[in-house]
Amino acid sequence: DQATAWSNIRGRRLRTHIKTLVMENLPKDPIMLMSFINMKLRDLYPSLEALCEDLDINRSELEEKLKTVGYEYDEANKRFW
Repeated sequence: DQATAWSNIRGRRLRTHIKTLVMENLPKDPIMLMSFINMKLRDLYPSLEALCEDLDINRSELEEKLKTVGYEYDEANKRFW
């Protein structure tokens, strides 16, 4: 029905807005970025791939940025280490 359609549109807009805010406010410092990503992986996402897809983050760029300070993704433990 029309009410459900409007609710779905509002929900999509809100999710898009939240994703934009997250992307614009990702920590620039690699150490803080690692902490932020690990927290999101621990609390909200089943995998790094899911996080990157949901937040429109380029996974290889993220991994390269964190690698510059010595962190690599540990698939088994689902975190950068």
